[in-house]
Parts: sequence; structure tokens; C-alpha cells
Amino acid sequence: MKSLHLTMIKAVANNVVVRKHHEGYNYNSIEVCLPGNRVPREFFAYKKSESSSIIVTELPDSEWLGFIYCVVLSPSEGIRKEGAKLRCQCQLVGGKKVTWLNKAVSELNSDHVYVWYDPLHCDNILRFHPLMVRFEFSVTTDEGEVDGSIHIKECGVLLISFSVVENVLQELELHLPVDLVEEENVLAPEEKPIALKDVVKQAEVEGDSAMTAQLLENLEGPLLDDHVLNLDDHSLMKGDGGPTLFRWLQDQALHSASVARYAEQVFQAASRSIAEKDEELTLARDEAVRKQESLKRMEDRVQDLNYQLAYWRRKYEEAQEKWRRRESALETEVAMLVASFQTINQHGRFFLAASWARPETGFFKVNCDGSVFKDERKAGFGCLLRDSSGRWVRGCCGKVAVTSGLRLELWSLWRGLLLALEAGIEFLVCETDSMEAFSLVSGWRIPSDHVEKDLVMRFFELKRLQGWTVRFGLIGRDANSVADWLAKEGAHGEAASTVWLHPPVPLQLLLQKDLA
Repeated sequence: MKSLHLTMIKAVANNVVVRKHHEGYNYNSIEVCLPGNRVPREFFAYKKSESSSIIVTELPDSEWLGFIYCVVLSPSEGIRKEGAKLRCQCQLVGGKKVTWLNKAVSELNSDHVYVWYDPLHCDNILRFHPLMVRFEFSVTTDEGEVDGSIHIKECGVLLISFSVVENVLQELELHLPVDLVEEENVLAPEEKPIALKDVVKQAEVEGDSAMTAQLLENLEGPLLDDHVLNLDDHSLMKGDGGPTLFRWLQDQALHSASVARYAEQVFQAASRSIAEKDEELTLARDEAVRKQESLKRMEDRVQDLNYQLAYWRRKYEEAQEKWRRRESALETEVAMLVASFQTINQHGRFFLAASWARPETGFFKVNCDGSVFKDERKAGFGCLLRDSSGRWVRGCCGKVAVTSGLRLELWSLWRGLLLALEAGIEFLVCETDSMEAFSLVSGWRIPSDHVEKDLVMRFFELKRLQGWTVRFGLIGRDANSVADWLAKEGAHGEAASTVWLHPPVPLQLLLQKDLA
């Protein structure tokens, strides 16, 4: 620890003539961090255990050069790599905060003794000539908050005077220049501070003019009358100390210029590094924005593809359902055609069913017919709807204008389909005794120049309706006697359409015959 004491005092000696009265002076601080768990008691007059604050009282007004600080740091949460700062905050009488000092500490894995001396920090305190100073030590984060990962176990403060410095230098066989240091450096009341401008002029008279010009150039700036050298603060002698002061000023100016140039180079390098980092950060941000936009476009594309997939899947399911219904309808039509054409004789003629037959369970049957009286120039249609047991559901008949026999049969079929739709029927068998009309409505094609194309296309549209199943059948005239009676009744009537919710009395016999 003695060598540590000598090292710190020597650092104070190197700064003994440097005080902060003008910008540009250099302050050389020193820091030492060694393993240990206590403040060196042999030379730290002010020290405290288990505390992070200490009070120094009864400071004299002269010959004091500064303070050497010491704290014992104890890590409590393992090795702290970075981000911890040792703070020393000073308060004068009345609680006034004078200054504070931050020192970075890191990578401590055990108790360490941290000792440091900073002349600038000392000058900021001693310029107030305080009688009492309180020093508070703490470990904080980069944001200034208290860091609990490093604990301060002890703290201490050592006051440094001219006599202490000279004793140590004598022990090290070193000496301060006798023309720069006095035992006591107190200005007499009648003495005034020496103006820096006057000192330079005196040095020019006593020294070399070329060196004086170099000194003025290195000091960088005009020498004003209010620029002074306080002999007490700088420990400089009057009288024949002019040449010595001149050499000291020259050395300090040259050193300041060198440090300033070095600082400027470091600043420029740091500026270039910051600019490069900013450019890299900008490029990285732009790349991140481009990738985000690309990702957004890909997400939109995936969403569009999902929509298209869902659309085509729905169309596929609809087509499958349509083909199933069409296949079922074709099978039914084939079965009805086979049932309709009962027998064929040896001359190639076929015979249709001669009596009405009940539809299968769940289906309804509508029979349609048209009737024309050419002599009377009258025409009419008739149709009736019955369920699978043969019960009457409803019927209708009406008068129409005289037209061709085919159009009249097609019209009666159309009115029969509308009658079933009005009753809410979903499964229907529609029968007629007209071969030509049956062939047109049971298929899906019609010549483009056919005279009844418009009316037949309506049947195609009805067959495509959702939730609607219709089959067409061809029967003999005897099996369609009830519809024939209604068609004749409509032709001799005056109404365009008459709906029968109950069967007319004259039809009772014919209805019973169909059920026999």
C-alpha cells in the first residue's frame, strides 16, 4: 500500500502547477483498482466502515492541493461486465451541491479497493475555500439509477498539501522546481494578480522573441487584459521567475496544442464512425422496411389464393351436386320412359299406359292437357295436382286464344308446373298425352329456329331451380281423362284461369276410376 501512496502523491505533484482558471489547461488524473477489502488506514486520515459517505471538516484556507478518494467495492450479483459507474457527489455547508464525478467500473468478481485522484474535480471544490465538505459515494447505472449489483463497504478521503507532496518527492529523490513552488503561496493584501498579457510581454523582453511568438500561436486566441495568472493558485514566484514562467507557459501551451490535435483527431474518427454506424443503421432500417413490405405482399397473395381456392372448391361442390341431381333425373326419366312404353306389337306400334298410376312416395303428380274446338273457335287448358295416394291437392283450368295444338299442350304443361310451384311442391312428376310436347320439355336441347323455342326455354330454366326436382312422363289419352275434362271446361268458360281447391262434382266418377 505504501507504493500506492507514493504513486498517487507523485500524480498530484505532476499537477501541482495546473489549476482551472482558463480553458485549455490539461488535468492528468490517475485511477488504481486492486484486490482488497479495506481502506488503507496508514495514510487515509478520513475513513468510514460500512458507509458510503464521509465528512471532511475544518479545511484550512491555504496550501491544500486536493483530495485522493478511496472506496471498497463488493459485487453482490456476480461479475458485472458493463454499465456500472462509480459516482462521487460533493456537498458544501448548507447542502449546496458543488460537483460530482463519474468513473466507470466493470468486471469485478471479488472485493476491490478503488483509488483515484482527479485535479479538475478537486479544483471545483477548493475554489470555494470550504470549511466542511461531505462526500457521498454510490454505484449507478448508465441512466443514473442506483445499481444494487455492486455494494460500497468502506470509503476514505486523503487531503494533499504542499508539505505532503514535498516529503514524498524527497523520499523518491525528486524535486519540484524551486522557482515554481514556495512553502506558502499567499498574495499580500496590496499585491494584485499578474495579467497574462503582461507576463508574456515580460517574457518577450527577457527571453527569445521567436519562442514568444510560438507561445502566442500555441495559446490560440488573443491575450486580453482580464486573462490573469493567480500566483497563489499556480504556485509561481515573482521577480526573476519571468524566464522560468515563460518556459512553463511554453511547455503547457505546446502540450495543450498536442492534446488538442489528438482530441480533434479522436473526435473526427468518432464522428466518422458514428456517420458509418448511422449509414449502416439507415440501410438496415430500409432493408427491414423492404422485407416487411415483401412479407405483406406475400401475405396478401396467400390470402387471395385462399379466397380463390375456397371459391373453386365451392364451385366444384356445386357442380358435383348438380351432376348428382342431373344423373338422378336422367335415371328417373329413363325409368318413366320404360314404364310408359309398355309393349310393342309386330307392326312396330307401341302402346301407352291406359290408366292413371300413383307417383312414388314423396312425389306429387300433375296431369296436363289442352282442348281445341275449331268450329266454335275456342280453346282451353286443364291441369290437376294429386299426391302419392291419389288425393286431390288442387286443380286449374282456363280459356286461351286459339293457337296451334303444340303451343296449347306446352301452355298446359307450363300452367301445371306453376300450379305445383304455388303449392310449394319440391318433388314432382308432370304427365302429358302429347308426344311432341313431351319430347321438347323432357330434353335439354331445341333447334334455334323452332317456333316454340321461347316457351320451351322457360321449362329449361324451371328445371334448373335449386331445391326443385321435376320429371316428365308420357301417358295415353285414357290415363289423362281428368285433365281433358278440365281443359274442355276451361275452353267453354269465360275466365282466363280458375283454381279448384276441391274437385268439381262431375269429376268424382273420373277420379274414382283413376284410383280403381
